[in-house]
Amino acid sequence: MERYPVMRDALNSTGREIFYSICNWGEEDTVNWGPEVGNSWRTTQDIFDGWSSVEFNFKWNMKGRERAGPGGWNDPDMLEVGNGGMTLEEERTHFALWSMSKAPLIIGCDLTTVSQDSLDILMNDEIIAINQDPNSEQARCVLGCSWFDSFMRWPSVWTTSLSNGDLVAAVVN
Repeated sequence: MERYPVMRDALNSTGREIFYSICNWGEEDTVNWGPEVGNSWRTTQDIFDGWSSVEFNFKWNMKGRERAGPGGWNDPDMLEVGNGGMTLEEERTHFALWSMSKAPLIIGCDLTTVSQDSLDILMNDEIIAINQDPNSEQARCVLGCSWFDSFMRWPSVWTTSLSNGDLVAAVVN
């Protein structure tokens, strides 16, 4: 953990605006000190291209939702949209959940070979706008969730507020 503030200070000394992403694979309890050090901090293990991994990382990332906000975000790892291991419905859900979580939308597929369907998901302006809203409130579960059960096996409802006062809801079934 000691190395991250040293790097933050070095980056800040340049006088340039730099986005500082802390990646230590969710170890060292980053959710508790990351907001004071960087702009995003990994909260999870490495993701892989499959729904169970998306589900695990999303669920784990939600445990620190109160620490995220303008200027700093929990990072459940990159998007697996377009890598071929999920159905289009799973890819759409993955992208929507990361957007609702205000997670960094880091594309993890090869853009030279991605299908048009997957590219359309990654370029959905309305979903990206939810992610990029200045309010930066990470979604919270309001119905159908339990941190100890596999909550994505039945319908769940997630909400987040936008800076204009609108409420966005996502239903995962």
